[in-house]
Amino acid sequence: MYQSFTHDALRVLIIEDDHEDAKLVSRFLQQNPTHAVKLEIAESIEQAVQLLPNRDFDVAVLDMDLPDGHGIDSLHKIQAVDARLPVVVLTGHDDECLSFQAIQSGAQDFLCKNHLSGGLLLRALVFAVARQQKYLGLEAVADMDPLTGLNNRRFLYKEFPALQRQTELGQSLSMALLDIDYFKSINDLHGHLAGDAVLRQVASELSRAMADLGHVVRFGGEEFAIVLTSCPLPEAKEVCSALLSHLASISFSIGRKQSIHITASIGATCVWPTDSFESALSRADAALYAAKRAGRDRVSTQGPCMEQLAHRQ
Repeated sequence: MYQSFTHDALRVLIIEDDHEDAKLVSRFLQQNPTHAVKLEIAESIEQAVQLLPNRDFDVAVLDMDLPDGHGIDSLHKIQAVDARLPVVVLTGHDDECLSFQAIQSGAQDFLCKNHLSGGLLLRALVFAVARQQKYLGLEAVADMDPLTGLNNRRFLYKEFPALQRQTELGQSLSMALLDIDYFKSINDLHGHLAGDAVLRQVASELSRAMADLGHVVRFGGEEFAIVLTSCPLPEAKEVCSALLSHLASISFSIGRKQSIHITASIGATCVWPTDSFESALSRADAALYAAKRAGRDRVSTQGPCMEQLAHRQ
């Protein structure tokens, strides 16, 4: 009928503190003739937050009036744990203002308990899953660089807050910008197709080298960004130096049985809890400029400013 999930049953988390309402929702879903469902009930936001990391739910049904979450606040608390989980919200009131706020905040649908039926609820849940899958597919395309297959700058900007949270837990995080030296001359001498071939091969080498160490994105032009997780700046500099040596040792094919060697420059910085994406990027960019000014084919680093160090202490 409307099936858009890939496994045997629709996995639903019901977040509802009223036992009778929870039973009603469960009965509606279990008695439908078209879809198998697997249900789990949480009686509070706290219980839901405990369940979400350990389960693989397709969709959540969220009551908007819970002991530990009321109105839009309850939706935000669920989204903070799993931003990709489609949520259908329930309320005992026909409140158009609240329904609009819920949809604006990312809920897939808004249903009033007083008008609820099995068909209406099932349709809302299945369509919520389908819409979310479509949205995530579009997001994946928007976050990908089509030439190299790597994620792009947009992806890194979106993921930066989640990565930065590691620093709030005391873990080290470093960010680096890599720029292929004299890349314009490759395009000028051998053509843009040759330049594209080099970019694809560099992306492949970076992905392999960083597979267990962090994330690589195509930042733009001949620049790549590298995020090194659980890696303090001195260690990040060593990793980047080894990476430059590896790239310099490779013969890059540019077609017609031709190959060239390249070098690259890297600017690296550590990421602090007080950093914005822009502030961390600015330091990495300044370090990259310093590496190029010093002769290219090297790694330069830049630490945090004194104000950030004082805040850390």
